[in-house]
Amino acid sequence: MKFNLTLLSEKSRRAYVLFGLLSGAAILSSCSHNDPQPIPDRAAFSVVNASPTKTSVDFYLDNEKLPSNLPLAYGNVTRYFVVIPPGSKTAKVTVAGNSTSIGTQKITLENDRFHSLYLTNSGDTVSVLRVRDDWSNLKSGNAQVRFINLSPGAPNYSLTLADDTTAFNNRAYREYSAFKYVPAKTSTTLTLKNTATNETVATLPNVVLKDGDVYTVWAKGLATQLPTDTAKRLQITRVNPAL
Repeated sequence: MKFNLTLLSEKSRRAYVLFGLLSGAAILSSCSHNDPQPIPDRAAFSVVNASPTKTSVDFYLDNEKLPSNLPLAYGNVTRYFVVIPPGSKTAKVTVAGNSTSIGTQKITLENDRFHSLYLTNSGDTVSVLRVRDDWSNLKSGNAQVRFINLSPGAPNYSLTLADDTTAFNNRAYREYSAFKYVPAKTSTTLTLKNTATNETVATLPNVVLKDGDVYTVWAKGLATQLPTDTAKRLQITRVNPAL
């Protein structure tokens, strides 16, 4: 099969497989017939509410409201959805239960690609940051990690892992790194620092990095109203692309 989609459950963080908008049986059978049906062009996307001033939102793509995991609370992520056909789409965000847009913009969903759509803002209007989920081929004994600065009003941030030389340096608001291979770990500590001053902004201990899994670490919260508990200034989402 050309394109299997891994779905991430926001509650259990277990991975599931979805076979497009067609039934799994239909696509599976197409692989075993002498005259298989062509698999349509398609893309996948998930949505992350990274907007600290919007506690709960609804998300629409080309005027269709996402059917599950919504309203989407701050910090939550949907599973991956499939869109057929891919290409230019209109994304719209509303306050939960309200049809009035608080952010509408064009985004491009590329064929045969996974995307994460981060809902961001520093005021009343929400913007969509489209990030292509380009995890590399699996490398035995390693996880893959990237970092995104999604803290409105924050200075440039850098992220490091304890007992590891891997670093994600000097990311401004809405900037992100590529995925990097990091040796799998049963426990590590993430440290977020102000790049200019080297001041520690957040510390997140006891982080597990599993062999083969893919992690996005993002700085969260308004820079002027950061939680007292520094661990809450970082959030991690995880995908296992092998399933």
